[in-house]
Amino acid sequence: MKSNYEQDGGYRIAISFWQKVKLPNTIDGSPKTVEIDCLVGNKAYEIKWKDATTDGDHIKKEHKRVRIIKEAGYTPVRIMFFESNRTQAISIQAKLRNLYNEIGGEYYAGEDAFKASMYADQAEED
Repeated sequence: MKSNYEQDGGYRIAISFWQKVKLPNTIDGSPKTVEIDCLVGNKAYEIKWKDATTDGDHIKKEHKRVRIIKEAGYTPVRIMFFESNRTQAISIQAKLRNLYNEIGGEYYAGEDAFKASMYADQAEED
C-alpha cells in the first residue's frame, strides 16, 4: 500500500500534497493579500525556523494575517523551531501563542514544534 512517501534506498522522499495559498485581506488594504505557507485540508501552516517579529508593524501584520486565515475558515497553525532567549522576543511570541489559542488555532515552538512535525509526519503515513 502506497502512502504519501516512497522508500528509496532507506531514504524517504516526500511527495508534495500541499499548496501555497494567498487570501485577500478582508480587514484593511495593507497588504492586499496574506499568504499561507502550507495548506493541508483546513489547516493553514505558518512554518518558521525563527521569527523576526521585533517591530510593532510586523507584529500587527502577523495578528492580522492570523485573523484573516481564521475568518476564511482555516485553522491557523504556527510551527516555529527556534525559540529566542531574548526578553522582547519571548514576550512577542507569548502574545502570538495567546492569539492562536484564543481563535482556536495551534501554536508550536521549540521542542513542541519538532514533536508536532514528527506526529504530522506519522499521521500522513497511516
